[in-house]
Amino acid sequence: KKKTTGGLLLWDSTNTKIHFTGINWPEFGREDFLKSLVFFQSN
Repeated sequence: KKKTTGGLLLWDSTNTKIHFTGINWPEFGREDFLKSLVFFQSN
């Protein structure tokens, strides 16, 4: 599956962590958000 940034300007995201979940935005729920927060806290 191709991963895209959806219009994110790469020069504006220097030193930024990007986390791909594999879940489309309409299906992205509270539990998915909390898992993403745990991911960022551990890295």
